[in-house]
Amino acid sequence: MLITDTLSNEDTILPQLRINFEYPNDWSENIITLQKLYLDKHELNSPPRAFNETIELLKNYARTSLMLENEKSIEALVWASIGLLEIYLLAQNPQITELFLTKIGSAIFINHHEYGRCKTDLFFTENLWYAIKNRVEFETGQALTPLSPALKVGLVSSIGALRISIQVEPLSPEGPTMNIRRLPSKPITLESLVSQGQLSNRISELLMDSLNQRKNIIIAGEPASGKTTLANSLLLNVDPTWRLIVIEDARELIIDHNNHPLTTRFSMPSVGADSRYSQRANEIARLLHRSPDYVFLGEIQNKDDSLATFEGFAAGLRGIATTHGKNLESLLSRWTNSHGMPYQLLSSIDLIVFTRRIFHDGKIDLKADKVYCRKEGIRFDGFSEVMELGS
Repeated sequence: MLITDTLSNEDTILPQLRINFEYPNDWSENIITLQKLYLDKHELNSPPRAFNETIELLKNYARTSLMLENEKSIEALVWASIGLLEIYLLAQNPQITELFLTKIGSAIFINHHEYGRCKTDLFFTENLWYAIKNRVEFETGQALTPLSPALKVGLVSSIGALRISIQVEPLSPEGPTMNIRRLPSKPITLESLVSQGQLSNRISELLMDSLNQRKNIIIAGEPASGKTTLANSLLLNVDPTWRLIVIEDARELIIDHNNHPLTTRFSMPSVGADSRYSQRANEIARLLHRSPDYVFLGEIQNKDDSLATFEGFAAGLRGIATTHGKNLESLLSRWTNSHGMPYQLLSSIDLIVFTRRIFHDGKIDLKADKVYCRKEGIRFDGFSEVMELGS
């Protein structure tokens, strides 16, 4: 079975990406059979299954009971049986990095490595909405309600990790809306980032030296600018004997436990998802009693998280944290003014790296090309830009 796409410029605003997918003759019957097999064999007393476990179980049923052999056909059938075929048809393409489902009944928009931002011929239907909503609520253990109108979750599958962010009424007054960021099924190495032009050799070497010395690194940038991708690339090089502790709001990092057996992960929402977000700062503080050699703190956004992070760094934690920030001046201003951070507490940061998105010819390139180091001296005197990083 082939899944292809064709670019068209019929739309006056955005090019349209047509998804070419032929349904097999026994498609509907196989979906019903697969759903029935799952219900029949899924014992009532068995524990609920996570997304990837459900996918793999259904794929096994398709192979053994339906006698299917083509892996693409099996994957498409499995995703269709749980109501997520449109997501699969787009997310299985490694060139597509993000999906935008803006309004029920409207077309799905995407970011494409080669074509830039496109409108697809697939639609955000009510059936698709309920399939995604039910899965996200199950995975998070939380319900979307007027008092909790936003959820974020990371789903892991063989086609890559999907980071889904949903908003409903009253936060989204026109109805449900969401974006789905597709992360690679395998982590991108620092060498690959250099070869793709997202990172210079000099910055790569500087980051590796800082990691090996267990320095505290902040990776800042606008949304979807590659902060977590860069952090993941760097953490691939963590000494396998180190105890690495990861705190994320949605599962995004790809870490092979065979290579890093001492890794421990915690999932804690960073903002507004549910009552657990208020405990996130406490979990960061508790890291001091969990004996990590290095930590990763994803999406440090609010005042409590920022204070807990820098107090932890000042008390001896070593690690990498990601946060949003346009440039050094605005980032420091947010920390010291909006978050009320004592300026001297920032002396626990050794390195700040900025990532950014560059728009040109309808395409989006990612770049990490601004690095600041803590100024040397007895007293903390801010940060200075590291120059000559382009080679």
